[in-house]
Amino acid sequence: MKQRAPKEKKKRSLPARIILSVLLFAALAVIITAGAFVGTAYTMVNKISREEPAAEPMTEEEVIAYDQAEIEAQAGDASIAELPEVHPDEVVFTESADITEKEEKEDAPAAPGKCVNILLVGQDRRPGQGRQRSDAVILVTFNKSRKTITMTSIMRDTYVQIPGYKNNRFNAAYAFGGFDLLDRTVEKNFGVKVDGNVSVDFMQFMSIIDTLGGVDITVNDAEAEYLQLPSAGSYHVNGLKALEYAWTRKIDSDFSRTGRQRKLLQAVYNAYRNAGTSELLSLFNDLLPMLTTDMSNSQILGYAADLLPMVRSSALQSQRIPVDGSYKNALVDKKAVLVIDFEKNRRALADVMSE
Repeated sequence: MKQRAPKEKKKRSLPARIILSVLLFAALAVIITAGAFVGTAYTMVNKISREEPAAEPMTEEEVIAYDQAEIEAQAGDASIAELPEVHPDEVVFTESADITEKEEKEDAPAAPGKCVNILLVGQDRRPGQGRQRSDAVILVTFNKSRKTITMTSIMRDTYVQIPGYKNNRFNAAYAFGGFDLLDRTVEKNFGVKVDGNVSVDFMQFMSIIDTLGGVDITVNDAEAEYLQLPSAGSYHVNGLKALEYAWTRKIDSDFSRTGRQRKLLQAVYNAYRNAGTSELLSLFNDLLPMLTTDMSNSQILGYAADLLPMVRSSALQSQRIPVDGSYKNALVDKKAVLVIDFEKNRRALADVMSE
């Protein structure tokens, strides 16, 4: 039996972190809503921002300052000092097409039998700041041949090639060049063409979950203790508890944190994918202005008409990159990174997208 979480005795002050459940819910609910009432939906999706914060690419001086800040931020972590050092030249990047110019996105969904890949981007950005690093990214793959929807977390510390810049952690790509550079980084390292991007300022995350009436989560002993819940088990939680659940990595690791994010996405998706159109229209009248995308209204509505049946009927699958047994923790250029087997991880993504 699900328990109702105890009322908060004192709210903690939490930073703006990556809570990607609102991203996936937003993207999928736009599809559901748009498929139902095209005229109303066109007006609604027009509320989504198309202007990224600090959209210009970083200069060389800004990149140097960014890297130095990253190194200083981890300086006091004793566990990082114990990592084996790997010279950048020792990292093996298997052959992949060098994409120097991103293909123009078509203003329509992919052809029948193909996959649609949408990146959900969250960034550690405080009010008043420009574009920051993407602490977490989820690639949502709609495989129309197999009728599956798969969300793949790409770990932020993955050491990758960033077109036009030195190799760096994956989360640097968005900070350096926004959606465009992030997409080219995904394409170059993993061979996946990105069809569109959605990002959000998730300081509003708690109020969004509260507007939805809360969400169901199942916690283990460590999570229950951290969340100040009575014991392990299932709970219906408010926005604050959902935020704490999906944000923390203090009790385990970044791998576990991304797992919690995907579990929360799953819970929201299951609860609201069949919600009534009037309910979604009401919710998204306030939610859509919080989103930023590089997709046009007609492209969003095209995907809506094409993918609506899948959203209504498909289970949501989950994985992460790097997959188990395909990476090692290391120190490269004084930064803690994940050095991965690119071929093994490309195959994992290719399996999701195969017909």
